[in-house]
Amino acid sequence: MKWTLAVSIAALSFGLLIACNGSEPSSDAELTVPTPPIEEPVTEEAAGPTSEAAEPVTESEPESLAEPVSIEGTWGTSLAQCANFQEVMDAPMILTMEGYDQHETHCTFDTVVQPTPNSWKADGSCSVEGDDQPMSMTYTVEGDQLIQSVEDFEWAPLVRCP
Repeated sequence: MKWTLAVSIAALSFGLLIACNGSEPSSDAELTVPTPPIEEPVTEEAAGPTSEAAEPVTESEPESLAEPVSIEGTWGTSLAQCANFQEVMDAPMILTMEGYDQHETHCTFDTVVQPTPNSWKADGSCSVEGDDQPMSMTYTVEGDQLIQSVEDFEWAPLVRCP
């Protein structure tokens, strides 16, 4: 890596020299390119005892960099439903913090409260095939699934669409 960088810098310097002077250097000029260091292969004796296997290094994402949980997105009963357009009766639900749309159901949230890191309680109103009605729903995200509930009733979990 160091050798490649040194060659790149030397080539860039040579190119700049030509560009600045408008001509190639005279034959008296000496251009030296560093030679890469010779690396000796590591033998078992040099590496030390191998009685204990080294544990693999795994990088975990710090808690502060983890992607936050969100209800926003497109959700369906299956990946097949995710492919449907909104004009189809079996359309997926498109959910935002302002409301959701699913085929002929359109809901607007008046308030959204997040009582826990992975759940939201939304209150608002919906228009279902032109009929207006109030709504109060709790949304809980567990992994890539969304669970909708009203009081003690839960619908089947939805999957997050790609």
